[in-house]
Amino acid sequence: MSDTFRSAMFMQSDVDNCIEEAAPRDPRGWPVRHSPGPFSVGASRACEIEILDAKGCEVARVDIPITADRSIDPCDVQAANVKLLTASPDLLKACKYALARFTHGPDAITNPNDAIVDDLRAAIAKAGGAT
Repeated sequence: MSDTFRSAMFMQSDVDNCIEEAAPRDPRGWPVRHSPGPFSVGASRACEIEILDAKGCEVARVDIPITADRSIDPCDVQAANVKLLTASPDLLKACKYALARFTHGPDAITNPNDAIVDDLRAAIAKAGGAT
């Protein structure tokens, strides 16, 4: 077995450990779903902060943004981006719950083309959690 093949096998198993098991696979056999939440803040190094999934695997690194607007502290923008990213699995779950309540529950909206339902469907689809 070649070293390249062995390292590819290691990488595949490493990815499998960090992504939900029931995920659909692309033609190469790789999972195509987001990492399991909740997300949390990991280590901070120099100018970047790690975002970790529920299994402790890194899903993102947030850098201090370079901005021409000198009235905004780049570290504040970085902190806001970290908060948004760590909240994303919870936001997706809340959108799915709200959509279910608005379309099937006692609070169902009588007009299925209502703007809030459309916005929820669009946000869920954008996150890859098609309805």
